[in-house]
Amino acid sequence: MTAKLLSVADAVVALLNAQPKGEGQTFPAMFTATRVPVRIVALEELSTLDVAVVTGEGSGSATSPHEGSIDRELEFNVEVRQRVDDVTDNAAVDPLISMLETMGDLILMQSGSTIDGNAFCRSASYAYAVTELEQNSLFVGVMTLTFGVIQ
Repeated sequence: MTAKLLSVADAVVALLNAQPKGEGQTFPAMFTATRVPVRIVALEELSTLDVAVVTGEGSGSATSPHEGSIDRELEFNVEVRQRVDDVTDNAAVDPLISMLETMGDLILMQSGSTIDGNAFCRSASYAYAVTELEQNSLFVGVMTLTFGVIQ
C-alpha cells in the first residue's frame, strides 16, 4: 500500500466529514467517516450509520511516463453499513443507497480540481450486499473509487 493511497483516502474522509449532515442537508443522516485498513464491526454496533474508507484491499499501479510525468492509479472502497428494521421497506433502504451515490457524486465533482493535490477521481462503482440484507437485516453498500495521480 502506498503512502499516496493513504493520503488520498484521508482526503476523502475529510471531504465526507466536511459536508453538512442532518435533515435537508447534503447527507440526511449523521455520521463520521473514518479510514480503516479492514472493516470488522459487530452487528449490534450498527444501529447507527457506519461510514468507512477501507484501504486494506486498496491497490496502486503505475503506467508509462507521459510528457515527463508518471500516471498512477489508486483504488479503494468506501463502505456504508447500517442495521435495517424492515428489509422490505423501501423507505428504510432507499436513503442509504441514495446517500452512497451522493458520496460518489461529491467525490467525482472534485475531479474538476483535485483531491490531495494531484489526485482526481476517475470513477466510482457501486455494489450492494443483498445477502447481508436478507440474512442479517444489514445494509452494506460498497463504493469502489479509482483515482488517477499525476506526478
